[in-house]
Amino acid sequence: MKKVSSIKPAIMAPKNQAAESNSAKNEPLVLSEGTQLQLHQRLTGTLDTSSLINRFYGWLIEQHSITGIDYVHPDENLVLSAGSKQQHETHYVLRLEKHYLGEITISNQKPFSEQDLFTQKQSIDILVYYLKNSIDYQALEKIAFHDALTGVMNRTALDEL
Repeated sequence: MKKVSSIKPAIMAPKNQAAESNSAKNEPLVLSEGTQLQLHQRLTGTLDTSSLINRFYGWLIEQHSITGIDYVHPDENLVLSAGSKQQHETHYVLRLEKHYLGEITISNQKPFSEQDLFTQKQSIDILVYYLKNSIDYQALEKIAFHDALTGVMNRTALDEL
């Protein structure tokens, strides 16, 4: 009887010198608590999705040189871009629990190292909580300021104007 293994890693990154040097040094492929805190501080204080993506993009630029980021949420009609698209891209479908939060594509001129991919994944794991709050807030704001039957602005919205 032949034994067959069908386990595959979730993320396959191309091997290069940077990835090999991290493995050789046994450096952890995790964000430090201080780095995570910096990201939380950067993302705190806004419920605007565009500002959130721009803040996230700024933080990613500081961590490693990326050139662009695209965020798309078809259900909410959101298409946001920062920077410029390049040859090398990583694409993530964003979900939190059972909620679809859109898709994000990060691009760079050079191929991403294994460390870059882990940094991106861990930082996106933080971003999704802020995105969910932002999308939920926008949905509640729409409910609060528009008539459910006609979709027209209600009195509260007109008073705000």
